[in-house]
Amino acid sequence: LDPPKAVPPPERVARGAKLYSRYCGSCHGDASYSGGLVPDLRHTRALGDDALWTAIVEKGALQASGMIAFGKALGEDRLGDVRAYLVSRAQQSAAAERGH
Repeated sequence: LDPPKAVPPPERVARGAKLYSRYCGSCHGDASYSGGLVPDLRHTRALGDDALWTAIVEKGALQASGMIAFGKALGEDRLGDVRAYLVSRAQQSAAAERGH
């Protein structure tokens, strides 16, 4: 794990957790732990790459692989909340792996 260093605002993380649970968790796993069939989003480099995040999550660059676009359903701001949640989960997991 090599998540972004910037700590997302807690209110965005809280909103993102609810959105993740509703829209993402059924495929990508509860609390962002993937069961291995689909990517574990704590490990995606899209967390630290604005253009990649937008292309995949908002615009649907991976639709052929089964990842639908969420731009129309959620919009940029709410997708930013989901991203904040995933960054927070990645940071927590990275800290746990380091023993902190």
